[in-house]
This record gives sequence, C-alpha cells and structure tokens, in this order.
Amino acid sequence: MLLALDTETSGLTWDDSPFLMSYAMIGPLRGVVMSGFVDLWDKPEYVLPVDARNTYIFHNAKFDLRMLIKAGVLRRGDIKFDSFHDTQILAQLIDENRSLKLKDLAESVLGLTTDEAQALKAAKRKYKVTGVNKGRYDWLPRELLIPYAIKDAEFTLALFNNLYPELPESCKPLYDRERQLVLDVLDMESSGLGVDTAYAESMRKHLNSEILKTLNCITQMAGVEDFNPGSTKQLSDALLDRGYDLPLTEKGNPKTDSATLAKLDSPFAEQVLAYRKLTKLQNTYIIPVLEEGKSGVLHPNFNLSGAKTGRFSSSKARE
Repeated sequence: MLLALDTETSGLTWDDSPFLMSYAMIGPLRGVVMSGFVDLWDKPEYVLPVDARNTYIFHNAKFDLRMLIKAGVLRRGDIKFDSFHDTQILAQLIDENRSLKLKDLAESVLGLTTDEAQALKAAKRKYKVTGVNKGRYDWLPRELLIPYAIKDAEFTLALFNNLYPELPESCKPLYDRERQLVLDVLDMESSGLGVDTAYAESMRKHLNSEILKTLNCITQMAGVEDFNPGSTKQLSDALLDRGYDLPLTEKGNPKTDSATLAKLDSPFAEQVLAYRKLTKLQNTYIIPVLEEGKSGVLHPNFNLSGAKTGRFSSSKARE
C-alpha cells in the first residue's frame, strides 16, 4: 500500500518534534483518495504498524523521517531505501531547474493551488507567532491547520502518481541511490558532530577582544565617536574625505566592498578589512557553533536537494 505522510512540527530544529501527522492513500474503491490525520500529542504512543507491503511517500523525506522516528511513530530499523519514496527527489531528477517546494509543484505539475500561505500568515499575526517563534505551528489552532495538513499529504500522493511514471528507466538506479543517501545523511545528522565548547568559548572571548581593539582603532582614525564601519555611507564618506577615489556602483554609489578596499593603499581601509574578517569569524562560525552545539554535539542539517549541481548545501541546525 502506498501511504503519503506529512508532519506538522513545533519547529525545524533537531530539538523540535511533530505534533500532527496527516496521511493520504488510495482507498478500496479505485481512484478514491482516503485521507486524515493523527494528533501525535494526543496519542503519544502512536506507532505505524510494521508491514513490508507498505511504502511511504514523503516530500523531503529526510525531515519527516527524522521527526517520525524521533516521535516513535516509525522505527529507523524498519526503514530501507525501497520502503519510501520522495517526491522532492523525483521532481529534481526530472527537472532540476524548477522550484522543488511542495506548493509550487502542486501548482506547476498538478494545476492545484491553496490559500495556505495567506491563511497561516494571517493566523500567525493574530496569535502573535512571530520573530523567533515564527516556526511554532503548534501554537496555531488545530482546526485551522488540519485541513491544510491533510491537503499537503494529498498533494504528495498526487505528485508521486504523476512524477514517478515520468522518471526515465535510466534514472531509476540513481533514484535508488538518492533514497539510500537520505538514510545515510539522516544517520549522520543523528550522530552529530562533537563540539569543543571550551575552545569555542575561548575563541569567542579572543575575537571579542580583537574586534573591540580594531573598532577602537577605526573610530580614532575616522575621528568620529560613533563611527560604524558597517555603514556604507559613513565608510565611503571617510575614504572620500581622505582623497581616495572610489569606483561607483550601477546606481552611482561609491563602492566599499572588500575587493575595492583591498586595492587602496590605506591603513584605514586595512583596519576595516581586518574588522570585517574578525566579525565574520565571530558571527558566521564561532557564535553559531556555540549556540547550535551547546550540548557538546551539533546536529547539522544537510540539504540533499539544495544545489542544482548535486552538491550538498546546509542550513542552520537551530533557528
């Protein structure tokens, strides 16, 4: 039996959990779709029955599998590459140049649309699900979410029935490898990466000190008490006042990118470049590692369909 599944979760991080599972399948009457939902917080012990005849269908299988395995709905040992399908992978293998989002594919492939985005946006405003909590769909009323959750499972089932027959025979071995890769990456993310939090914290303190020293030097050289090296206007004004010629952007504004600054014979520009390097190290690497790996283990989020070239991309493990 083909069973399309979709999860609604409390967020997108490793620490979040599913609270709703919607499903869709072809019923006993041929062509009739049966769909529904299970509230996983009302039924915390719910487990999908193990049946080798069942094949699950997901859109972005890695995410839903992670959530359902974590909740105990599925067991990792029962999931093999040929026990599930992924419509996101199918869509990419057939045409990598289109959007792989479920709603976009439902419209472009199936000709179906939904007002889900507008309805949920309005509901988030009403229930103040904003800022750092914008992913907390569990804060929204179930009666609002359930119809859209069920529709997502129905979209996934319909997409599979449409896309799988289009997959060339020559691509099916690759599709098998991609599904196995989903499980391999899922296991990698589950194991996580060890973080030396003591070293990362010492680097944070060291970089903080260097950033403050460099900022103080830049401020003194600029002669402006509240000088902001991140301000394109302030930076370009300071360089122009010192007699440096700056190339212009298409809009006619002076360029202050790193490549331009590196060409200037200017101690002031050198300090700005040093400041940029230090703040990038701090904000892009050290602080995220400390925040996401605060337990000593960082669970990364690798996007298998994140690049058209087939390379992995990655996104924040925590949001």
